Amino acid sequence: MAEELGGDYVVEEVGEEDAIAGGLEADEEDVAALTGGTKRALEGSEGEEGEGSAADALSAQERKRLRRLKERQKKKKKYEDRQQAVSELVACGAEGQAEMVTAFLQKELSADGVTKLELATFRLAPANMVVPPEGTFKLPHDLCNIQAWLKAVMPEWEEALTAKVISRNMKKKKSKEGKEFSFGSPVVLLLTSSGARSVELIRALPDIGKLGKVAKLFAKHFKVEEQQQFLQTNASRCAVGTPNRLMKLAELGSLDFGKLRLLLIDGYRDGKQRTIFENPEVRGDLVKLFRVHLQQEVRKGSLKLSVF
Repeated sequence: MAEELGGDYVVEEVGEEDAIAGGLEADEEDVAALTGGTKRALEGSEGEEGEGSAADALSAQERKRLRRLKERQKKKKKYEDRQQAVSELVACGAEGQAEMVTAFLQKELSADGVTKLELATFRLAPANMVVPPEGTFKLPHDLCNIQAWLKAVMPEWEEALTAKVISRNMKKKKSKEGKEFSFGSPVVLLLTSSGARSVELIRALPDIGKLGKVAKLFAKHFKVEEQQQFLQTNASRCAVGTPNRLMKLAELGSLDFGKLRLLLIDGYRDGKQRTIFENPEVRGDLVKLFRVHLQQEVRKGSLKLSVF
């Protein structure tokens, strides 16, 4: 099982974005293919009488197909709205991303009774964030382009993900060539809200996966003990995980953030249109993870954040 945590992993579920992009698009040609009055009925005719006449002209099979097309168009519209929201989130630049993450952290910590003096320490500057230079990233902001975004914000990604780095807090081992490398110390961490979404992210990182095993640090299908074993026997430079499981592994001493250089936060909106910052099931763990384990690395300037 430890090898499966870093090897190829396939699930039966198809990601919502893949399904919509691949097979749920209902365009005008589909609508036009329906017989007499279908297109007018789908677009919505003027007046109840006209709409009823169009519906009456349809056979039972055509009405069923019409309902399916309407449902598919609704899903397509919902998907496009979601992608537009993510696009706006990314387009705000380093300053906008810093303000967004800062506002989130301070709001959540304030609700927990943190003093104003301590809240002031949870302020991110544009220098703590990293985004591609303006005008250089022109791909749509969707799942299939997250690898391209990572490469854009971290030009030295290939070197960083293959370098043999040492973490003083973790187990060390010598390779046959005599080089030392560390365990449980990722250089790049992709943070998302669920195990299912984590699997989708890993599948969207083919080039990075070729450089080494991507650590799967989330609860879906994996026990903490299995992930501990994997981290103790594999020097994975890239990891994908959820806040709660990352905290557990860090508290157990199996995961170290001391060498982390890029924290890429997944700005995906779920079926309820919630980002990781808005999901009540995740945001508490996200704040704790940052407060306990990541804040000191950001202060040192060694860790950069990016939201995609």
